[in-house]
Amino acid sequence: MNMSKYLNQRWLFPLILFSSIAILLCIADRAPLHLKSRFPAVHLEKESYAYLDGVVNRTFPGPFVYRVLIPYTVHIAHSVFPLFDPLTIDFALKTIILMMCQVAFFLYLRNFFTDVHCLACVFLLDVLIGHSLAHFQGPSIIETVDLLNVFFFILALTFIYTNKSITLYITLFLASLNRETIWFVIIVIILHDQLTNRGILRSLLSLSVVSLSYFGLRLMIGMHEFDWFYIRGLVHNIPFISEEFTTRAIVGNLRLAVLLLPMMVIGIYQFKSHPQYLKIASSIIPVFIVAHYLVGIIIESRLWMPLFVVLVPLTINNLIKILRPREEQIPTSPI
Repeated sequence: MNMSKYLNQRWLFPLILFSSIAILLCIADRAPLHLKSRFPAVHLEKESYAYLDGVVNRTFPGPFVYRVLIPYTVHIAHSVFPLFDPLTIDFALKTIILMMCQVAFFLYLRNFFTDVHCLACVFLLDVLIGHSLAHFQGPSIIETVDLLNVFFFILALTFIYTNKSITLYITLFLASLNRETIWFVIIVIILHDQLTNRGILRSLLSLSVVSLSYFGLRLMIGMHEFDWFYIRGLVHNIPFISEEFTTRAIVGNLRLAVLLLPMMVIGIYQFKSHPQYLKIASSIIPVFIVAHYLVGIIIESRLWMPLFVVLVPLTINNLIKILRPREEQIPTSPI
């Protein structure tokens, strides 16, 4: 294949753009490590190593100790390639996962939109992820876990829609090894199967796969203390429960409103006109929000990344409808 023919391939340039954005986001996330005159970079490195060791050596509390996929991948890669330190391996993983998120999201959205509109969705997702990665100062393996969680959410939603059950089960199993929030996808599976008259078999098998991975990990590793089980983060999320944390709770709610509320307001506009599947996928939004108010810390933007996968298509779909009348007007050429 000659160079000109290769460059004309329709997928080449989007892939180049996606890869450059992924690398730039990861470089921006890593930047504080190189600003030794202003930031405590050594502390950042030790924090990442402490998390890695805590999961691999099973000394961290739940639920962190059960999120094994990324820490064990970094640990094994470092054992095989000791010349590369864990943070360098994590940087490579982040870049690859971000690239996979962009491609998977683009392909998922092609079921509903034109390619140009899919690109707009991907770019909005990139902006939101870039903001979310800023929660930690410098790189963190925890962020890589959350990025992979986004990728699994995209894959799961794609396989539900395309009725690829085997790949859906594999995705759910691997996602459960990474983070327990994949449980929310079960809601989408149940609703989709009931509304499309598929019966309950796939829903039951999906629930069984996630349960097997979730409870199997806890049997293998052992039951550790669950900080979130005691709802200790609630005072950080709801103002006036605790005088000490009221200011933090107010700030957290304001930041969350800026992050999610614009997309929710735009997305809910003419909600009935959205594609049926996008409406089904949006069913996780209220459950996700309530659950994270109870057991999460809402000011941590990274926790909300799975919702971006649901909210961004609704937002762009309505923006397309709102802006289309202007696009259809024929501009007057200047004399």
